[in-house]
Amino acid sequence: MREKVDELPKKESDFVSQLPNSYFDRGKEQGQAELVRTMFSNGLTAREIEQATNLSVERIKQLLKK
Repeated sequence: MREKVDELPKKESDFVSQLPNSYFDRGKEQGQAELVRTMFSNGLTAREIEQATNLSVERIKQLLKK
């Protein structure tokens, strides 16, 4: 498969190479948001979630808004 990607023009090859990372990043963010919402709904404060996850309070607030 990688050989076929290498045959593409550079611009297209670069785009295709970034796809798995973008899907991974999106999945990671969705997982973080779900975890934070669950922890918050179970009564944990933003500070407690911060200590448990190493996410900043600002990031936790962003994820709760989603």
